[in-house]
Amino acid sequence: EPHGGYWRGAVWAPTLTIALQLTAIVFALRARDNARRSVWLWGAAGLAGGFASVVTATSLVIVATLAAFAGRRAVAVLAGVVITIIPVTWRNFEKGGEFIPISLNAGINLYIGNNPNYDETVAIRPDLQWKRFVQEPRRLGIQGAGAGSNYFVGKALSYAAADPLGFA
Repeated sequence: EPHGGYWRGAVWAPTLTIALQLTAIVFALRARDNARRSVWLWGAAGLAGGFASVVTATSLVIVATLAAFAGRRAVAVLAGVVITIIPVTWRNFEKGGEFIPISLNAGINLYIGNNPNYDETVAIRPDLQWKRFVQEPRRLGIQGAGAGSNYFVGKALSYAAADPLGFA
């Protein structure tokens, strides 16, 4: 079987993301049960959540949830996230000249999973339809990769504001 051995040993982004998300949740659960070490454990949850977000930017939703549950220790969660994201943001700025905290596909991925036509957008395949979808910001006069990503974030947030129940 061609490439069988290679593919079986490959670490795919979803697998790594899920492992890091679960690690963040485990640290959060331990922080809840250990008052003496809770700041460090909440920080570790933030680090794991931050690494998960670097792999898959939409993991920031889990990080926000953990920070909410951390209460007054939310600063530790957020510090962990910032520590993991800053090097990526810096590299993005150095290479692309734009402020892009994690990745260019964060906005479009957020919108694909959170829009009123979810069934249609999640089914788009890499063809002419996908190309039209991705180029929507440019057709509207939005220039730059970061601005294009922000356009899709804005669309997802507009949907959430207009239809909170449907968004949930």
